[in-house]
Amino acid sequence: MSAKDIDRSLLLFRAKSLAIVYLTRRDDISVSGIDSLEDFPGVAVTILEDGSATNRTVIVYFTGKQSIKRTPENADSEVEISFSYEECMVFKNSTTPVCLFVFSMETDKGFYSWIKEPIVKKDEDTELVFSEWAKNLITKAAEKRDDVVVKVPLSKNLTNKEIDKMIKQVNGWYDKKEVLEMQYTA
Repeated sequence: MSAKDIDRSLLLFRAKSLAIVYLTRRDDISVSGIDSLEDFPGVAVTILEDGSATNRTVIVYFTGKQSIKRTPENADSEVEISFSYEECMVFKNSTTPVCLFVFSMETDKGFYSWIKEPIVKKDEDTELVFSEWAKNLITKAAEKRDDVVVKVPLSKNLTNKEIDKMIKQVNGWYDKKEVLEMQYTA
């Protein structure tokens, strides 16, 4: 294993640890897939209802950067992140929401951006929408069939309040999706 691979492994291990800290503060979700980094640096987050697992899941992909220089003046800063072709195909084919957590190794501060955001449209239909940067990522990956580097905007700080909003948004999407499925089968 090269020094670069070791650095990436340590970076992902640390990012995973920080993601787990943020996510396990909550008692309304369960985190699975935390044992392995080899195949996919991410976890499945299942929303709980009365302490029991539901079919409501969001994939949280995580990574880290040695340093993220973000100030109030450049709150919409971007960082370059490399994704493997295989990761891009997981994002593309996912039937559940997918979110990206990015951590600064220098400060442990977290940021997030949707890869595949759950949306309830004005006509009350539901869809999973790729963010602009994620569309660019998937397009580049499909063209190259190789690893891709894209600029990811880090406009949202990862906080407990923001995770509350994310879970509420995911729940709202699943609520509406379930209503629509019942209407179609009735």
